[in-house]
Amino acid sequence: MKNLTKTNLLFFFVCFFSVQIVAQNFPEVIAVREIKLKAETNPVEFQNSMKELGAGLDKYGKGISAQLWYGDRGERKDQYLHTWIFELKANRDYYYPTADAEEYSKMSALYTEMEVTSDPVDPRVENSTSYTDYVVLGFNDMDSPKWGDILAFREIEIKSGQEKFFEAFVTDELHPMTQQHIDGMYSYVLKGDRGVRKGKYLLVYCFKSYEVRNRYFPKEGEDESEAYAEAVKDLSGLNAQLQAFMIEGSDDNYTDYLIVR
Repeated sequence: MKNLTKTNLLFFFVCFFSVQIVAQNFPEVIAVREIKLKAETNPVEFQNSMKELGAGLDKYGKGISAQLWYGDRGERKDQYLHTWIFELKANRDYYYPTADAEEYSKMSALYTEMEVTSDPVDPRVENSTSYTDYVVLGFNDMDSPKWGDILAFREIEIKSGQEKFFEAFVTDELHPMTQQHIDGMYSYVLKGDRGVRKGKYLLVYCFKSYEVRNRYFPKEGEDESEAYAEAVKDLSGLNAQLQAFMIEGSDDNYTDYLIVR
């Protein structure tokens, strides 16, 4: 333990508290905010304050919560992601009726009940107001969509003019198959509803646990395991259809985020 770097200590902190799956289903709306901490920010204090925020929202809110994630692999490794989680789109619209209001009365009332200050600009992070609200495609047709301890994000680009056909493929074919046929791993396609990536798509792979992700993908930058190849052997045609809609190489960049508890 003597030679642990600051980053490794953070990773240990994240993993130590990541021993149980989040007790909720996958939500209809996720508001994503990429976080880069300023140099003077204490990361452990930041983690604790985000955990307190999430606990307050769980206690006083209606279908609203928040969660902090830590980059475990990929493009944003060792960086944070903060997500506002809305069980249903109606919950998001209740607290945030529009994208650009100067004040949100329901959210302000919730902050008052939680006895915290509502401040959209977080002085501890860079670009604290940059965000995207993503909505899960075909959410109403899903049967108890599952969450996980690890989220793998890929910001994908769809070929021009194919968006309508792509969304129909996702809701009618991709989601029904992937929700049922890969043990401990689930995939979703989300569409930007508000914010910097409005109208853009996000492919999310959820892994039930850290151990499941490592069983399917043992090491960063290496091919998937035989266990994964076996799990998806009946889905190769589906993957080919997905790739056909996408601009080549648009899914090369990814980040695996590990939940912070």
